[in-house]
Amino acid sequence: MKSKDMWLIEFYAPWCGHCKNLEPHWNQAANELKGKIKVGKVDATVHQKISARYKISGYPTIKIFPPGQKSDAKVQNYDGPRDSSGIVSLALEKMEKFGIIPEVEQLTNQEQFKETCLDRTGVCIIAFLPILEDSSIQERKKYINSIKDVIFFYNFHLINYNSNQKLFFLNILLQF
Repeated sequence: MKSKDMWLIEFYAPWCGHCKNLEPHWNQAANELKGKIKVGKVDATVHQKISARYKISGYPTIKIFPPGQKSDAKVQNYDGPRDSSGIVSLALEKMEKFGIIPEVEQLTNQEQFKETCLDRTGVCIIAFLPILEDSSIQERKKYINSIKDVIFFYNFHLINYNSNQKLFFLNILLQF
């Protein structure tokens, strides 16, 4: 509750079959949302006071803790899909409604590239910007702000994947 970040929290029971079915999807969503939205889970059978506080009556129950100052009154029920892509999509939509634009990360070394792009599933889009020696810090910030504008304009969905047609659509038009 002290965090200013947006959180998705799954309240589960270890013996619950639906919870076991959700687990790989939950872990995948957590991996894809890394760096954007915090994802966690609480064993409701162990942490009964916390579960009672948020009125958990069935498993799994997912709650959304909006970004900013936290209060019990601001906590929202998650009633969306229970597959990884659906969880990610709904979380990003919520994030947009809260007015949060994800950070554009600057990759500065191989380890960061591995962690940011290679160790995650999904698509990693890399923009090659002029080096600082060829441009100013203000120009670099302008490029990054342009990328953020595109992210916001395209509703956080830079890549659309249609599994029926097996096609990828890249929805970015940047002019520098």
